[in-house]
This record gives sequence, structure tokens and C-alpha cells, in this order.
Amino acid sequence: QLSKIIPDCSMESTKSGQSKGGILSKACDYIQELRQSNHRLSEELQGLDQLQLDNDVLRQQ
Repeated sequence: QLSKIIPDCSMESTKSGQSKGGILSKACDYIQELRQSNHRLSEELQGLDQLQLDNDVLRQQ
């Protein structure tokens, strides 16, 4: 089931039979990518929130 939701695993041939270790390794890599993407998006959101606050202050002046 895990191999069906991991992008790199779904592209490979399932007929040859993937090892559990290989699938878990790719799952770990994918989780790391998601964590990095989440962190980057969180930082971007903080920046946008700050810009919104700055914009609100400028409008009040």
C-alpha cells in the first residue's frame, strides 16, 4: 500500500517486486521532502503575514 502513495515507487514496475527496505527508504525521502516544503511554505506565510501588517500600517497613515 505504501508503494502506491509514494511518487517514486508508483512509477517503478511493481511486477518485479520491490523490496520493503527500498520502499521504506523512498518513503523516508518523500517525508523529508514534504517536511522541507512545509517549512519553506511556513516561512513564506510568515513573510506574507508581515507584509500584510506593514500594508495595514501604511494604509492607516
